[in-house]
Amino acid sequence: MKKCTKIFALVLIFTLLFQNVFIFDFGVIKGNEAYAEEFVLLNNIATTGGFQYNVVLKEDGTVWAWGENGDGQLGIGGNSDSSIPVKVGSLANISKIDAGVVHTLALKEDGTVWAWGTNRELRGISSYYSFWAGQGKLGDGTTTDRSTPVRVSGLNNVVEIDAGMGHSMALKTDGTVWTWGDNIEGKLGNGKFGEFGDTKYKTTPVQVININNVTKISAGMDHSMALRSDGTVWTWGYNAYGQLGNGTTIRSTPVQVSGINNVIAIKAGGNHSMALKSDGTVWTWGDNGCGQLGNGTTTNRTTPTQVSGLNNVIAIKAGGYHSMALRSDGTIWTWGWNELGQIGDGTRTDRKTPVQVSELDNVIFIGTGYCQNMVLKSDNTVWIWGCDHHSSRLTPVQVSGLNLNKAFPTASITAPTTNQVFSEADTAFQPQITVSEAYN
Repeated sequence: MKKCTKIFALVLIFTLLFQNVFIFDFGVIKGNEAYAEEFVLLNNIATTGGFQYNVVLKEDGTVWAWGENGDGQLGIGGNSDSSIPVKVGSLANISKIDAGVVHTLALKEDGTVWAWGTNRELRGISSYYSFWAGQGKLGDGTTTDRSTPVRVSGLNNVVEIDAGMGHSMALKTDGTVWTWGDNIEGKLGNGKFGEFGDTKYKTTPVQVININNVTKISAGMDHSMALRSDGTVWTWGYNAYGQLGNGTTIRSTPVQVSGINNVIAIKAGGNHSMALKSDGTVWTWGDNGCGQLGNGTTTNRTTPTQVSGLNNVIAIKAGGYHSMALRSDGTIWTWGWNELGQIGDGTRTDRKTPVQVSELDNVIFIGTGYCQNMVLKSDNTVWIWGCDHHSSRLTPVQVSGLNLNKAFPTASITAPTTNQVFSEADTAFQPQITVSEAYN
């Protein structure tokens, strides 16, 4: 176990990390305010253990998958691996996909949520992480694994989904948040601590209590985050490292993060949390063992601290133990754990304050995984650095054979205000990438 590692088991949106579901942020400036909106780009590449699989959302609303399928995570029926893309069942009219460790979520244009993959308890360990993913995360009322999509029970009018390690989240058009799956440490936010019986997990969605008017959600390893329309941030769940940001202990219902407002974007990392304010500054709290808070120390923080020397930020991402920001000038800045080159500065030295990623400019989208990063430049080229299965890249390298000319709309995009629930079911905001382009 590396020196700055405690335990990490999270796949983030936007966040979500073992599967490296690359959620790319499109940053736009409106007046003097920065806004970051999310796009699912390409794939869910499992970079750890036997969980390697890929999922692509086509422009026609169908989902295609290939790779490891031992737990039914491809959604194609059975447990046979596939080396070529295969259509996921009869799924159609999908507007968003997201993946956990070995379970996948899909949001349909009609506001329903569908899930497949592992639905039981799952434990794993490697040199870089250990995890325990609880049961019930498919939300279909059972703890049975599913190799084809099943509808999450009782959910309608959903506009955003987020798959954590052992729990799942959904945001509805009315601004309410719903969760299901593992409830250890109270991360479902229903006022219960999942120690035994029917409080340990929920196989169908439950409403997070004492919160409304939510516009964004993010699932961490054992904590959850929500952004309200008034620009305040609320958290619940595990708090051993201060990741709830309120100076208290574990909480089973939402509590407001202390001393921060005017927030427009949130991201939950392994055991740390991030917030982007409307003035372009970034604030962090929680685990800081690798310097991932970016404040020049390795001391955990129980309340938000400003990231040092960073302004004009328009998008943020949280990896396992590192953090990432896109500035309005198109440059990328990273900090935290760097053992596998994820900082991108040509070294393996952890960084306690932001450093600019080498040889990258004109970036318009960013994504991060557990220990690697991917960005899209304005010339439609994709660049990646950090860990892979056999080695690591200390500086960005261009991904070859990938044409993204159709991946993003050329029409202008109107940024949402902080009191607007943004619907990612809007297909105008979805990537227009074909399976053949993703696979070649």
